[in-house]
Amino acid sequence: MGIRDEVRPDVPDAVRTCNEAGITVKMVTGDSPETAAAIARETGILTSGVVMLGSEFRSLPDEARPEAARRLEVMARSEPSDKLLLVQALQGNGEVVAVTGDGTNDAPALRNADVGLAMGIAGTEVAREASDIILLDDSFPTIKNAVWWGRALFENIQRFLIFQLTINISAAMLSFLAPVLGYPPPFTIIQLLWINIVMDSLAALALCSEAPHPALMLRKPIPRDAPVITPYMHRAILITAAVYVLIGMLAVVFGLPFIESPEQQATAFFAAFVVAQVWNGINCRGINGIMPPFFKGNPAFFGIMAGIVVIQILIVQYGGALFATIPLTAAQWGFIILCTAPVLLLWPIIRWSTIFLRIPGRPGS
Repeated sequence: MGIRDEVRPDVPDAVRTCNEAGITVKMVTGDSPETAAAIARETGILTSGVVMLGSEFRSLPDEARPEAARRLEVMARSEPSDKLLLVQALQGNGEVVAVTGDGTNDAPALRNADVGLAMGIAGTEVAREASDIILLDDSFPTIKNAVWWGRALFENIQRFLIFQLTINISAAMLSFLAPVLGYPPPFTIIQLLWINIVMDSLAALALCSEAPHPALMLRKPIPRDAPVITPYMHRAILITAAVYVLIGMLAVVFGLPFIESPEQQATAFFAAFVVAQVWNGINCRGINGIMPPFFKGNPAFFGIMAGIVVIQILIVQYGGALFATIPLTAAQWGFIILCTAPVLLLWPIIRWSTIFLRIPGRPGS
């Protein structure tokens, strides 16, 4: 009679996805080398690497252990202390290390790893206390999903930063340059307060609600010292803000066409600035050159952006003395929307110029 501990059917796919994402999966077990190697091959962990006994790894000199850890894919007949040595050796190579464990003896490795993941069902209280994340279902694919959502969260933060900094820079420069050049301030205090509400609260809700897309797991891991604002983001922020400031100052100096009185000019400028930010919010969805379908993928995003436009129209039409606005006609609103829509072309131009001119730093890097 033979007894077989079956591998969960979803584990090989999860391991393959991790490998595609630049994550190397290593197996540390107390089983025999033959059993460990067979399971590792079945799951896709063991490819061309090394199967090593825990005693062999333990006996290596400190200076040789990092290289052995790099080549090692399976460690058999290991002790809990071997897992800690492996973590330290990989960290010595500059790697970001995540460790899974369920026993009390795994606590040192869980505590010393960059990310410790304890089993929520089979794990001991000591292991859970030593970990950073608890897997409620004790499932390896859950780790893959955690990485996927973590990368999506990082990208959403980048989206929000681009959106926020673009508004900050352009609004600050317009508010500074107009009075310096002898023109009235383009925004009132109340208008700036509304712009900040758009920039902070509503934009955060819209842009941080983007769900992860499959391409996230086809990229290399983000280095621990990588800046949040990448070179590509620097260019996108500065170029977009510069275009806003240039066009805004032209509107301040020469006025907007088809707008009659000075009061309407000021109102139209305020309306156009906010509508332009809505278009820019759509641009920010394509931070890495992956633009989700225009009306698909995130209904919450378009619902919030549509809400911003509706509130902006209500402010302009009925804000009166509080917002220093006067009503605009439907034709004037149409002109504002059409004139600000070319903002959607800014990011494709920046993206393709980056590729064509071979400027270092691809989108999202």
